[in-house]
Amino acid sequence: DGIPEHLSPLLDAVALVERLQAGGVPLAYLSNMPAPYADHLERRHAVVRRFGHGVFSARVRLGKPDPAIFRLAAERFGRAPAELVFLDDSPANVRAAEACGWRALQYHDAAQAEAGLRARGWWPLDDVV
Repeated sequence: DGIPEHLSPLLDAVALVERLQAGGVPLAYLSNMPAPYADHLERRHAVVRRFGHGVFSARVRLGKPDPAIFRLAAERFGRAPAELVFLDDSPANVRAAEACGWRALQYHDAAQAEAGLRARGWWPLDDVV
C-alpha cells in the first residue's frame, strides 16, 4: 500500500510530454501499472491529465507485450496502429508494438526519445500518439 506514495514522475519525461502537447500532438498512455499505482497517479500527478486517452493494464486485465492490449488500445485511442507511436523502456514491448503495426521506439531517457522521434520524422506530427 505504501509503494504508490514513492511514485514520482521523471521531470525530463514530464517536460517531453509538455513539449509534445504544446506541439499539438494528441497523447495517450498504455501502461502495465497495477491498479493502486494507477489510482494514485490519476489522483496526485497532473501529468496524467495531459493525456487524452489511456489504458492501464490492470483495468483491462491484459498486459504488454500481449498483442491484445495493443489492439484494444488502438481501438480506444480511435487510431489505426500505423498512426500510433509507442515509447517504452522494454525491448519486448517495443517489438510487440511493432509486430502489431505501431511505430515504436525504445525509451531510455527524454533526450534520447526526442532525438529518436526527430530522426524518424515523427516529431511533432499531428498523428503521433
